Amino acid sequence: SITSRNGESVVYLPDQVWGLRPGKAEEMWKLSLLLLFFVLFLTAGAQGPSITSRNGDLFVVGKNLTLDLTGSVDCAPSTPSCFPSFNSKISSLSAAVRSSSVSAQAQADLLVAVTQSLNTTASTRLSELGQSLSNLAASTSSLESRLFSVNSSTVSLTKNISDLASVLGSGSTNLSGRVDALLTAQASLQQRASNQEQALNALNNSLNLQLFLQTAAIGNLQTLTNTLTTRVAILETCATCTREQYCVRSAQSATCVNCTPCASGYTDLRPCGPTQDRTCQDINECTTGRFTCDPHASCINTPGSYTCSPCSERYYGNGTVCHACSTVCPTGYRIAAPCTDTADIVCTDVNECTLNRKLTGCDTTAACVNGPGSYSCVCINSTWGDGFNCAPCTPCPTGYTVNVTCNATTDRTCRDIDECATGQFSCPVVGSRCVNTPGSYACPCAPPYAGPGSYCLLANKTQVWIGYISNVAAVRATPASSSTEVLFQQNFSSDATVFGISAANRLRFLKGGVISFAYHQDVSHNCNYVFLAAFYLNPGGSLIEIARELNGNTGGNMDGIKVAGNAAVLAGAELQIYFYTNSGCSVAAMNGGASGVLSVMWADNRTASTAWIGRGNTPNALTTFRAGSAAYVQFTPTAVTAATTNPFITLSSPTFSFPSAGVFTFNYFQDLILNCPSYYYGDSWYRATGGTEFILSRELMVNSNGVWDGLNLGGSWTVGPSGGVLYNLLSGQTCLTAIDQGDWAPITFAFYPASAWSVATFVGQASVQGYMYNFCGGYGPGGECLFNALQTVALPSMLTFTNGRLTAGVAGTLIFNYYQDIIHNCAYATMSWSKVSGSTTTLIGRESVGFTGVANSGLWDGLNNQGMLVVAAGDSVIFTLQCVGGGSIQQLDTLAGYWSTLTATLFVDP
Repeated sequence: SITSRNGESVVYLPDQVWGLRPGKAEEMWKLSLLLLFFVLFLTAGAQGPSITSRNGDLFVVGKNLTLDLTGSVDCAPSTPSCFPSFNSKISSLSAAVRSSSVSAQAQADLLVAVTQSLNTTASTRLSELGQSLSNLAASTSSLESRLFSVNSSTVSLTKNISDLASVLGSGSTNLSGRVDALLTAQASLQQRASNQEQALNALNNSLNLQLFLQTAAIGNLQTLTNTLTTRVAILETCATCTREQYCVRSAQSATCVNCTPCASGYTDLRPCGPTQDRTCQDINECTTGRFTCDPHASCINTPGSYTCSPCSERYYGNGTVCHACSTVCPTGYRIAAPCTDTADIVCTDVNECTLNRKLTGCDTTAACVNGPGSYSCVCINSTWGDGFNCAPCTPCPTGYTVNVTCNATTDRTCRDIDECATGQFSCPVVGSRCVNTPGSYACPCAPPYAGPGSYCLLANKTQVWIGYISNVAAVRATPASSSTEVLFQQNFSSDATVFGISAANRLRFLKGGVISFAYHQDVSHNCNYVFLAAFYLNPGGSLIEIARELNGNTGGNMDGIKVAGNAAVLAGAELQIYFYTNSGCSVAAMNGGASGVLSVMWADNRTASTAWIGRGNTPNALTTFRAGSAAYVQFTPTAVTAATTNPFITLSSPTFSFPSAGVFTFNYFQDLILNCPSYYYGDSWYRATGGTEFILSRELMVNSNGVWDGLNLGGSWTVGPSGGVLYNLLSGQTCLTAIDQGDWAPITFAFYPASAWSVATFVGQASVQGYMYNFCGGYGPGGECLFNALQTVALPSMLTFTNGRLTAGVAGTLIFNYYQDIIHNCAYATMSWSKVSGSTTTLIGRESVGFTGVANSGLWDGLNNQGMLVVAAGDSVIFTLQCVGGGSIQQLDTLAGYWSTLTATLFVDP
């Protein structure tokens, strides 16, 4: 029983609804149609359909759809018009579903389900029809049997009547009444037979009608099935249409058609889909503001676009852009045509040259030339200028010839005559060459000679490499009782044909020669000592130690350690420097930059320049070096030097001699343990032919408090034949506890024969006397230390001593050593060396010394700067002292004590 929401019974379906009994067919159709609609609306609506009754008619109500079933079941089975009515309702159902909000795919799925349901119903009805036909055949057989019995009775009755007639014919009148009775009985039987035949005919007619109706229903179901299959295919096709397509349907098929886009300037009036194309309407750009007309023009809408009206009065343009009309012409023009809505005023040029010439301002030697909006004045008659001021063309001076001819706007330019190329020169000095100069020429010395040009000397080649430590963090992190190689990065340009960097980031020498080098490093540590060691690695793989210096416990102060030396190297050799620590300690700080500088000078050794390496080897050292004694250090050559014969350097310990004239550089390091109340020091002396001696360098060493510490001496000097150098150690007290030998007392020399080199050397001492000065007394213009010359060997203008500064008179390579004794109460004091070139001062290197005390009660200690650098003519080297971390410099040693020494040598460029 299906009821409405208020409980009213709508349809009652008895069990026999599926039979084919008369009067029940409309119930079967009502049920089929009702269930069909009910299934469709269950999927079409979010809440499902409701079934209601209105005065006996059926309605199915779902989301967005209401279907009226009135009339779909109001027909008798015997009425053929019932089926077209049903078929019409099915069509109405399909149309309603297509127009609902159900998707095309959902419609297709529902119609497939309905088709399958109707096919099942048709199969069931065919089975029932077959059973009905069997029942009809049985009924027909029974009726035929009954009709045969009636016929038989009629024949028997007829015979009886015939027999009776015969009897009557023989005169038996008494039987007349019986005959009438029999005739009446016969008529009655005939009537019954007729009635039976009519009943049989009626039954046949009824069965034929039902067979007709069933056959028509099956045909309608098949037609409906085919129709639904076609519609499913149509819906499936429509389901494939994209968002920008709509479905065009016919009775048998469907097609997805691309939506027509709105043209530019149009917008959607009705959107595309699902069964209709897009409808577009024109956009009124003028009302929507989608136009770009100038404020001085109006917008005019057109189909699909717009136009701009002409510009308003006093404006011109294309409507999109309007400009204000000009009211005057530029200077030099006048108005020729007025402004229109499309064009500005038209100006025409004024010919100023037709006016009074004085108004043009042209020079008297210039011509007036009219031009657009202006005019120009052009110088004429061998003059040049801007036309308002003309000057005569300049003649070329002596030594020059015309380069560019003089014209109206440009003066004559002249180019130098290259007298060297034309042969118009004279260079009489041997070794000189012609070099063109502006307007003339010069005769400088030609390689391999050097000099000012008034004289030329044979010279050789030197090159310098300067760099700073690059792995300061790694070196500082050196574990106790270990070592780390020190690596450098280049900070100043050098000759790439001489210096290179190996794969291991070491400095490599690409050409064989003689090297002099110095590496300064500021460090703070708590080790008993640390030390630097320098080696050169030959291309064959042998490693030769050049020098080492030791630095005792700094007590938390920044202090300087240096390793320097000289060596002869082969092409491909590399310089290696290592930092070593003692056991049970660590490095607290290590400065980089100029506080970790390496400078290297390379010299060509093709003219027998050479080097010598030795070691200190003083017998009975602890008894030899006593207070007030001038005990000289004894030396022996190392294996590498002893294996060769050196004609330029000989050792008759303790004196080094130089059989040939030339210049030498040296470095000597000595490790000591002192227990002095004040200080200990070492001297290097030059002994000239005839026995005259003077100090080249002196360094002071503060009390080492029972631990190892290093003393170093270095310098350079020009020697004559049989000149020599020797070294001594001394103190005012007997306080030397231990002195090292061998690798802990290295000495190296480099010698450059005078026959192959032009050099100038200098020995001086700082002009410092007194106390409490921050910068060497502050005598120099930059606060630098100044020097007095004690000994000089210099050719004219090569190495001069001007205003207390050491200045190169010619280009070359300068190598120097400066030692300064000091007392200070700063955290540490630094001594820096810088190159002055013109107005530019460039810091290159520095060394530090830790706290020593206050004036008159502190301990003396020494600072040292050693370096090499390339100088141009006029360049100087300056040295500055600075106090770091508070305090001040308390005392600097005096001139008379030789505690402030400077040696320098200039190697003249070829």
